[in-house]
Amino acid sequence: MRITPGILKDNMLYNLHRTLADMEKSQQMLSNGKALTKPSDDPVKLLRAMKYRSDITQGEQYQRNLEDGLNWLNTTDAALNELTNLLQRVKELTVYGANSSLPQESLNSIAEEIKQIKEQVGVVANTQFAGKYIFGGTEVDNQPWDGSNWRGNSDGIYFEIGSNIKVQVNTLGSPLFPDVINTLDQIIDHLTNGDISALSSDLDSLDNNLNSVLAVRAEVGARTNRLELMQNRLLAQLETEKELLSKTEDADIAATIIALKNQENVYRSALAVGARILPPTLVDFLR
Repeated sequence: MRITPGILKDNMLYNLHRTLADMEKSQQMLSNGKALTKPSDDPVKLLRAMKYRSDITQGEQYQRNLEDGLNWLNTTDAALNELTNLLQRVKELTVYGANSSLPQESLNSIAEEIKQIKEQVGVVANTQFAGKYIFGGTEVDNQPWDGSNWRGNSDGIYFEIGSNIKVQVNTLGSPLFPDVINTLDQIIDHLTNGDISALSSDLDSLDNNLNSVLAVRAEVGARTNRLELMQNRLLAQLETEKELLSKTEDADIAATIIALKNQENVYRSALAVGARILPPTLVDFLR
């Protein structure tokens, strides 16, 4: 095969362009910190990185759902705790009112305080989280308790916290709050009318109300525990996926710098050698 000056020149330029392309790729890796800058770099790794990124995005959405769910449940538990304290106070007042030696004026005073407690129970029934009423089922935009009637429904609100995993985050206020308010109305009526003997059955109703509240709080606590377990598991999973994504697509900065320096040396050497091996032309003698 006859080697001509044109072949030498073309081969030298081809190798120089290839070295420049390698340098450009190394510089891109250093500037963006990514080993994968285009699909042709490594199609298999690129697909793997896309899968990791998709899983991370989905996991972060589940994490936000879990955070919102926990906040919803914590708000619910705080409201139920307040309701428990209110009922405990009503029980103390009712026991005191059941003392037959009290004059009617004292019974009226007790009834008046319980009326105020009833109003506060209505406020608790209309507790909101993020602008949504938490005890009215899916009727989150309307007050479930309007002061005389319960308007909420019995539908659950579910948050997706994992693949095909949903958890109910709302607690239904009915029949809990209507039953409590009905008991308070009876106590107020009996105190106002001086019907001391009826207060004994009212105390039984109060105990039933308190037991109902405790049962609901236990259910809320169980759901809270589950969400916290799921949150911890998801955080660990997200951390693992982010590490795998980093190993798949992030550049090894130290190795890339070394590679770039080597490529620069190769390029300079190629230029020097090329200047020597290319044969002289007529132009060289016309200087």
